[in-house]
Amino acid sequence: MGQVRDFYRSLSPEEQQRAAAFRFERDKTFFVIGRGLLRSLLGWYVSCAPEHIRFKYGTKGKPALAYSKSKVHFNLAYSAGRVLYAVSEDCELGVDLELVRPLSDIASIAKHFFSPTEYQDLFSVPGDKRTEAFFNCWTRKEAYVKATGYGLSVPLNRSEVSLSPREPTGFLKIEGETVSKWGLFHLEPAAGYVGALAKRSVRGALSMQGFDTAEELLAYLKMNPAAHST
Repeated sequence: MGQVRDFYRSLSPEEQQRAAAFRFERDKTFFVIGRGLLRSLLGWYVSCAPEHIRFKYGTKGKPALAYSKSKVHFNLAYSAGRVLYAVSEDCELGVDLELVRPLSDIASIAKHFFSPTEYQDLFSVPGDKRTEAFFNCWTRKEAYVKATGYGLSVPLNRSEVSLSPREPTGFLKIEGETVSKWGLFHLEPAAGYVGALAKRSVRGALSMQGFDTAEELLAYLKMNPAAHST
């Protein structure tokens, strides 16, 4: 609990107010840890104490560092007790994360949010792989709209992505955009989870690190110099 208190002290007054608004203590704790770790990670990148990190927010709520000279872009996603962070000094990016779980209304969700091509592709996937394919598609589309900074004000069916577990990950079409200018990556950050990262560039390698606890991530940051890369 001492680490949670330290994280809480590093939060801004606005973040502390958001934490206090959670009804359940476990949700409050998860929010505090998630934001505290984000501050620690970004502080590692920009050589700043976590409590001195300042954020600004886009018109649709996407957070960014409030430093005009900073080239660091970041995004984060939560799902079922896990948090996924992405950081780049190259371009805007977005991530999404989902626990793969049974859904009773896959068809109606896909009909509403997926393009006709994606809907057809989803139901061409064998039944035992369809749930995974659904979450592949969902996270890839969410990662894209988060990367744009417009969130769900951009219809999810504006983009088309590959979704079959057997197909290479990629954009098939983006309304008003050139597909070749976007990078899209499939992520499996933990057993039973799928995620995606979309970035407005095809340059740069993708490097991943996984940690089971907040303490493991903090120890990694302490023991390693910042490796500033996508």
